[in-house]
Amino acid sequence: MKKIRLAALLTLTAILLMGCSSEFKTDESAIKVNKNGTVVAASIEEFDKSYYSEEELSTFVKNSIEEYQKANGASSVKMESLKVEEGKATLFINYETPTDYAKFNGEELFVGTVLDAMAAGYNLNGTYYTVDGVTLGSTTTIDFIDDDLKVVIVKEKVRVIVPGKIKYISDNLSIIDKNTVTPADKNASGYSVIIYK
Repeated sequence: MKKIRLAALLTLTAILLMGCSSEFKTDESAIKVNKNGTVVAASIEEFDKSYYSEEELSTFVKNSIEEYQKANGASSVKMESLKVEEGKATLFINYETPTDYAKFNGEELFVGTVLDAMAAGYNLNGTYYTVDGVTLGSTTTIDFIDDDLKVVIVKEKVRVIVPGKIKYISDNLSIIDKNTVTPADKNASGYSVIIYK
């Protein structure tokens, strides 16, 4: 009897877990880095031309993912959801690692410690704002920042959500909340750096 109950409980848990969505709420394209190292990306684009087809878009995305999975493993990239409404296409994709995100999208995404980033060859020189909640404080440089803190580095101009409290941001970012930033100028070049605890 105990075995039957346990089996039923495990089945129910699996069903509940499958039903849980890792989507996050955002009104613009964004990258969310999770504590376990996985990444969820939301791509929100205009989709308001009469010749656009939701079915064609879905097929294109699925084919791109399947092609990537063949070379990198079935769990490397997975589509969470795709919906088209009110002239916008909203696509959520899960990535097993930041490397999978970078390779699949042809964009840079680094997640690690400040020390790891330096070892990987990133030049972190520049001006950083100290952050306290949603308040920007004084400016500082990388020399005065603890190299054990975590860092996310991106080149594309997109909203970024980190799994901790932001302590410093590069001067090309604006703070939204304690773990979310957005580009201050989407036309600016260079890396965006978010340092958090």
